[in-house]
Amino acid sequence: MKRLLATLMLVTLTLPAQAEPVSGYAFLDDSTREMQDDDFSNPGMVAVDRGAELFHELRDSEVHSCSSCHG
Repeated sequence: MKRLLATLMLVTLTLPAQAEPVSGYAFLDDSTREMQDDDFSNPGMVAVDRGAELFHELRDSEVHSCSSCHG
């Protein structure tokens, strides 16, 4: 048991510290950043808009919409 504890401590102390996570945005070129920053030219915003509609939609089979509980 002492050996296991000593091994765990050794491994824990010798592991390098985890670096802060870096967003993928940091690796994009300028034109891609501009496209992502502009809600009208970003093709991903179509999915975001549709998700917002679904979040607020009250379906016939449900008593509440998602937004009624989750704001």
